[in-house]
Amino acid sequence: PGPPPEVTRHPDNRVCADCGERDPRWASVNLGVFICETCAGVHRDLGTHITKVKSTKLDEWKPEMIATAKAIGNRRSNAFYEYNVPEGVKYIGNVKSAGGDKIEEKEAKKLRTWIKAKYDEKRFAPPGVDEPSKRLARGESLDDAGGSSATGGGGAGGGQGGGAENGQGRREKREKSEKRSRDRSRKSRKDRTESPGFSIGGGDAAGGFEVADKSSPATEEGAKARKHKKRDRSRKRSAANSETQGSPLDSPEGQQWGADVFAGHWGADAAAGAAGAAVVAPHTGVAGAGPVAGHSGHDA
Repeated sequence: PGPPPEVTRHPDNRVCADCGERDPRWASVNLGVFICETCAGVHRDLGTHITKVKSTKLDEWKPEMIATAKAIGNRRSNAFYEYNVPEGVKYIGNVKSAGGDKIEEKEAKKLRTWIKAKYDEKRFAPPGVDEPSKRLARGESLDDAGGSSATGGGGAGGGQGGGAENGQGRREKREKSEKRSRDRSRKSRKDRTESPGFSIGGGDAAGGFEVADKSSPATEEGAKARKHKKRDRSRKRSAANSETQGSPLDSPEGQQWGADVFAGHWGADAAAGAAGAAVVAPHTGVAGAGPVAGHSGHDA
């Protein structure tokens, strides 16, 4: 035997829980809802780990199945599974069978999407709350999660208004939260710009910090001054190196070599050659043979 008439004929269960079709003759015994033949086919596709389908007329029901259907029913089930249905998402269509449980493919796709989102994904259920069957097993009240009044009564038709109202309430809360966030952000920026010790581009007599403009004349002058200092340091290093190294002909050996060169090419004595080397060395900074040869016409 199936469920007793007081369960199947209860006002909450007179229409399909999913599509609103009148006089449903099938049920999901673990979910405790009554559904039409077409929706029963979609429930079977979801798998028995989600929903277990039986006929109210042809199949045998165990006592616990009857107890579940009696305790839950379409109204309490939809109060949970349709707790927050956005406007335009709930399935509204015509699923009257046209030869068995076949309906138009486009309509069937819409129905499958709706039932899968509702029971498999639990997309519209209240967050952090277990489904009615689990709460029933723990002996909890089934009217607490969102309240059965949140979606109204009457099977599938009850969830639409409540879902829209809850959706609107959440939108209002979100808008208020975003407005508070924007107000805090504006106040924070205002406090930073008005606080002592903060200035942009102008300095502060109270000892604050200053954000200088990189394109200001003062900055450009500073860059030029640094460039000049760097060039002066380079010149000083070059002069210091020259003083340290000296001329090749400053040493006694260099002067003797220059003397020999002058003496060899000019026919002068060593003393005259030394004097010539002393004259050439500061100007050439190199060995005297090359310059002497160039001026005298002799080979180096």
